[in-house]
Amino acid sequence: KGPLMSFIDAVVFVYGKENLDIGCQTEHATLQEKLQFLDKKYENMSPDRFLTEEDKHLQSLYRNNKDVEELIKLEVDRFKELELERYKLLERDRLNKEFNKKLSAYEAEYRQRIDSLTRRELESTRSMDKLKADTESSLFKERQMLLGELESLRSRSKQADRENDLAKRTACSPTTENYLYLLPD
Repeated sequence: KGPLMSFIDAVVFVYGKENLDIGCQTEHATLQEKLQFLDKKYENMSPDRFLTEEDKHLQSLYRNNKDVEELIKLEVDRFKELELERYKLLERDRLNKEFNKKLSAYEAEYRQRIDSLTRRELESTRSMDKLKADTESSLFKERQMLLGELESLRSRSKQADRENDLAKRTACSPTTENYLYLLPD
């Protein structure tokens, strides 16, 4: 036997147990018919048919690994969201504390300013009242002094008027002059 025959015998020995349909291409077949033929030929063949138990086990592990990776990814995403939310809450609390601290500082500052202004107003009111009382007192004293002077001027004026009247009377009346000369020294 030649090498070609021994090769054919080996192929028949290895693949002789399976029935193989062999077709021959003719010019009358269309592309669609060829595709239908191929679909029919391979429709009953599943890819798992050629896998060993170890390959099937590896495929199931791979699928499980993908499922676990998806779960891990979901958990990581959920953890990230929770951490982000926690960070936001912490930041909000920190900002609220800082805001309240500044607000308290501003309130204290404005309270001090209000107290200072209130004290100044009280002091100025007191000094104005004191100045008013001093002014009224000095005006009253001046008024009393002026009234006293007016009274003394009136009394002097009355005295002067009496003296003038008396002088006029004495100058006008001849009998009085005569009597003055007659009076002993």
